[in-house]
Amino acid sequence: MPLAVWPQDQYQAPALGGALTVAAWDKSTLTAVVLATPSQAQVTALLNIGYTVIDMSKPAQWSMQFSQHPMFSVEQPDSCPE
Repeated sequence: MPLAVWPQDQYQAPALGGALTVAAWDKSTLTAVVLATPSQAQVTALLNIGYTVIDMSKPAQWSMQFSQHPMFSVEQPDSCPE
């Protein structure tokens, strides 16, 4: 499936012809987040079209994953509004 027709910036979106549900797509970082461990074939298919796959199926690893991936970065304001 061409990349251009894939859902972008969506949540709980079908991928790979419905074989996988992606919890979140982020087009700015070409990242697919999954909450259930995908098969190696599914990961390979996503990698082949340029996506990074973040497997978030283990909540104990979330803190480390949140700190390592640019998709999860949050810009802090320079100052607080008065």
